[in-house]
Amino acid sequence: MIEYLVESAFLATVFYFIYWIFLRKESAYSFRRYFLIGSLLISLVIPTLTIPVSWPTVLSPKQSSEMDMMDTVKVGGGSHLNGGWQVDLESILPYGLGIGAILMLSIMIYSFFRIIQMKNKSEKKIVFDRQVWFEPTLDSSFSFFGLIFTSDLNPTVIKHEVAHSRLLHSLDILVLSIYRIIFWWSPVSWVQLREMRMIHEYQADQAVLTEVEGTAYKKLLINASMASLGWNLASSFREGILIKRLNEMKKQTQKIRLWKMSVLGTLVAAISLYSCMEKELIEIAENTYESNDISDQATLKLVELQELDPDGKFKVVDMLHESEEDFAVLKHRISELQEMGDVVQFVNKDKGEGVVELILKEGSQLHEISAAVKTAEDVYTIVDRVPEFEGGMDGLGKYISENLKYPEEAKKAGIEGRVVVQFIVQKDGSVTEVTPLKGIEHNCDKEAVKVMMKSPKWTPGILDGKKVKVKMVLPIVFSIN
Repeated sequence: MIEYLVESAFLATVFYFIYWIFLRKESAYSFRRYFLIGSLLISLVIPTLTIPVSWPTVLSPKQSSEMDMMDTVKVGGGSHLNGGWQVDLESILPYGLGIGAILMLSIMIYSFFRIIQMKNKSEKKIVFDRQVWFEPTLDSSFSFFGLIFTSDLNPTVIKHEVAHSRLLHSLDILVLSIYRIIFWWSPVSWVQLREMRMIHEYQADQAVLTEVEGTAYKKLLINASMASLGWNLASSFREGILIKRLNEMKKQTQKIRLWKMSVLGTLVAAISLYSCMEKELIEIAENTYESNDISDQATLKLVELQELDPDGKFKVVDMLHESEEDFAVLKHRISELQEMGDVVQFVNKDKGEGVVELILKEGSQLHEISAAVKTAEDVYTIVDRVPEFEGGMDGLGKYISENLKYPEEAKKAGIEGRVVVQFIVQKDGSVTEVTPLKGIEHNCDKEAVKVMMKSPKWTPGILDGKKVKVKMVLPIVFSIN
């Protein structure tokens, strides 16, 4: 969820930057208005656009075939490990965002309450066959959808607010305010709302000037501004808005130039397409792990590739698929990546139960992303040296055999199979965040997680000469016989 919010906010910022460069000074106010709303909606949708199938889970380094060789996991004693709370940014951040969102929502609800309160205490009047709500204590007039509130029954002021109502400006403000509830932490959510309010004022001014003489209207604006300011010339914000409105009135409404329309369309389309493609690659890369246990088929293919490209460097990764349908999807996607040059070879469907191997060429886009990708907490998937259990795979197999207890209920029911657990080896070698990726039965899944939570410390992973956190995946086989 956090990743979605960050990506969406980033795209909204990029689109607003494009708006600022190409549209900010244009007098085509309707187009500016639609671009702001449209680009915001696009920024919300794009992060959700990925390939509409689930990518197969990927096995971690060194642990695919060697774990398959343990036909039986021996039943042994063991005790539960009491884990403590782990406070980090990733766990605190959602609460911080949630508190901010609740605060912003409370402000919006309070605003609605104030409007209802204002309506109840205002006097209803009819001006130009239009119902308005008169309240002499108001600082300035405003409208909310069909409701118009004013402290000044001047016909020109009413026409201004009618224009706001007719053009549905309140709908824009409502949409942007809801957006700001979620993205309150993003500066662009505040800037967009302020810019939209300015566009609304320009449009309302434009509508009034079709019925009212320009000089008289400008004088009215200046008098209203000075009255609300109390002649306080230090309040530059209101002065800036007034000056901008007066300057905009001098402009003639013009259509956006064709070249700008072309550039805007190209930029938005290119950014959207690139974001979707990049997201797909990152999604694959986040589940990409090096394999140190390479099959004979892959070894022969590596030799062949090395002869064809002596200067090239290649790496093998293992991937796990759930079913034949999953494998068919994987094969199709890999063929697309082969055309892009990211995947050199797709080999060995039968390496293990549901395991396939891919050969990547170092320097390809997928490899570079795989090598660089990490979570917000700097958890890597590809490193220079993978974490290792003391005693290697033999030591890990012995530890699991001696400490994993076959659940009695599962044994009586004849439940067997493989549980795939994911975990993180920390910089100090401790194992944390153990979760089942693929299970067979609740108690077996729970037992597999428990035995890994009790694991002794590993030799930590190394990247660029430094110890790093590494995400790994381990298959654990439950076999009665």
